[in-house]
Amino acid sequence: MLFAVASNEARPELSGVCVRFHDAAVGTGKAVLAATDSYRLAERVMDVSGSSEARSVIVPARTLSEIGRIISVSKDDVETSDQVELTVADNQLVVRFGSIELMSRTIDGRYPDYRQIIPTSFKTEAKVDTTALTKAVKTASLFSRTGLFDVRLEFSAKDKSITVKGADTARGENVVTCPAEITGVDNVVTVNYRYLLDGLSACSSSEADVKLIDAMNPCLLTPHLEGAKSRYLYIVMPIKQ
Repeated sequence: MLFAVASNEARPELSGVCVRFHDAAVGTGKAVLAATDSYRLAERVMDVSGSSEARSVIVPARTLSEIGRIISVSKDDVETSDQVELTVADNQLVVRFGSIELMSRTIDGRYPDYRQIIPTSFKTEAKVDTTALTKAVKTASLFSRTGLFDVRLEFSAKDKSITVKGADTARGENVVTCPAEITGVDNVVTVNYRYLLDGLSACSSSEADVKLIDAMNPCLLTPHLEGAKSRYLYIVMPIKQ
């Protein structure tokens, strides 16, 4: 989810990942990680144990990237614990994983209340093969407009399909259609294809749910999990035509 962190430090709080422990929205025993650059948002829920004190901290993206690297390198060591221990105190974060200890300062500031932009009702909902949609977006993206990186998604309930279009006056147009289970009304939204591919790459399931209201509101992407609530969500803001 680090791809959703802001790349510049104009707003320092957005240059890190907000971690909320035992937040009232998800309950005790959970941690919510969120990252946004104002154009897209990624949120993941994880299980935690230990202190049940509710608190929030903003962790620098570089710190989380290093934690990920350490875990990746050490995961095949049979003597290494599969638990990561986090200690937060006095604007500092201490991470322990096996015999490795990492210290980092946290980011001062108040993280924006991003949950108010997450839609709760939709006009169109689609279930689509993650790989198929990814390939369609990559193909159409070759014809997107330079600097805008736009692709148009057309949802057809009648044809049970999502059509992805990329068009540029110099390079022409490309149209790719993939089958999808769609409920609700036909709909259209234009998004940045790079942002959409980032979200699809983080989906842990073979199928993804794509939900939207209209071309002016955020598009919601989650893994499709039968009988279970997804612990990951991703929002892409539309490119308004």
